[in-house]
Amino acid sequence: MSRLVQVRLRRLQRPFFLSSFFIRYALLVLVLLEVNNGIIHLCAPFANALIIVTVPSSASDYRQLASLLVSTFDAPSLVTKSTLNNEKDEKDSLKTKLDLLQWSLYDKSLTEQYTYKQYMSTTKRMWGKKYCLFVAKEYIPGNGEKGSRASYKVVGMVEMGMSIGPAPLDTDECLTDCENTNRSNLLRPRATIGVLCVESAYQKQGVGQSLLKKCEEVADDVWKEDRVFVDVEPSNVKAMAFFERCRYNTFMDKSGNLQMRNATISRRRTSESRLHIILGKKFTEAELDCPLDNALIDSH
Repeated sequence: MSRLVQVRLRRLQRPFFLSSFFIRYALLVLVLLEVNNGIIHLCAPFANALIIVTVPSSASDYRQLASLLVSTFDAPSLVTKSTLNNEKDEKDSLKTKLDLLQWSLYDKSLTEQYTYKQYMSTTKRMWGKKYCLFVAKEYIPGNGEKGSRASYKVVGMVEMGMSIGPAPLDTDECLTDCENTNRSNLLRPRATIGVLCVESAYQKQGVGQSLLKKCEEVADDVWKEDRVFVDVEPSNVKAMAFFERCRYNTFMDKSGNLQMRNATISRRRTSESRLHIILGKKFTEAELDCPLDNALIDSH
């Protein structure tokens, strides 16, 4: 190839390179400007990473969501030698090792597939109703020289819908109805956060806060609810502390006891009912914010 032809080719390639660069830059700016009517929200910079909160937009998002939930809540726990004290502990350790083997061979993949189908069907079934599902996705830029494309990684998720539960004693319905009927457990539909989960490597960076804030905005601005609730297992101390820092409060009945209710949770493709503490936040009394701290939380 002659030198003249080579020079002309370089001149032709240069504008294309610059235009593709500016196209990628413009797309990134669109994300930063919260496009799509506020459905996409930019989180604060997390350790030099760009993370957005949006609805799942592809089958890949749902599969990553399912993998995150399964690895967080369904995976068997490890038993180390330092925790073995007697023969009974050794037998339990052997059982745990067998459980881990079963988990890695087939149970994990089955559970991920079950969770994936469950969320796909729930999203379709609840379309147009008071139900929302959001994911936190990290933007991973591509490398043009190596031929890799830009992609997104799901690092957190939150699910919210309407559930039936006892109304707090300070609500207008309860103040009127409880006095007339002597019922302290008036049931009513309410916006309830079901699951809030953040990958361990992205905790304590505000991802959980952003997911929670998005649910509060939907409940307040779109659903016109005056509160949002969450059910937390009493043993989940980390979740209780997180919501209390985010200005969620417990409720008392007329007897002075904590308001609790039975909620259904799913573990390894099996559902069971467990007792949960009810926490809630009234939008008129507090701003929609909480400290930059979050935990792995599962209220179901």
